[in-house]
Amino acid sequence: ARLPARLGGVDLMILNRDEATALTDAEDPDVAIDRLQGRGVGSVVLTDGSGPVRVVSAEGRVTVPAQAAAVLDVTGAGDALIGAVLAGLAAGGTLVDAVRAAVRVAALAVASAETVRADLTPNLIAPAARSVA
Repeated sequence: ARLPARLGGVDLMILNRDEATALTDAEDPDVAIDRLQGRGVGSVVLTDGSGPVRVVSAEGRVTVPAQAAAVLDVTGAGDALIGAVLAGLAAGGTLVDAVRAAVRVAALAVASAETVRADLTPNLIAPAARSVA
């Protein structure tokens, strides 16, 4: 997968380590982020499986630790994280705060055997978000 050389219209890119490597030819996630920003991406959120999430934005560089989870199925974890980040931003939060809440949402998602966790609602997410704030 290739993107245009200039990515100045991209305010936020959320991707995993494998995607970042494929797009930038950089194995090191920090180098990949630098290359994406060098091409014009405003903010980058880079996930790394059960590892920490790197967030680079106008707020600076922050590493958000992953939340421990009893993993039953990883399907949908990235989608849950992205949805929670976007929900946090839409609610007026900062990118870093949105990612902090989103890692907990992703942990809730992988702790379910269902592809889409049926009880992943705002009522379940709110206490999880507060626990990582």
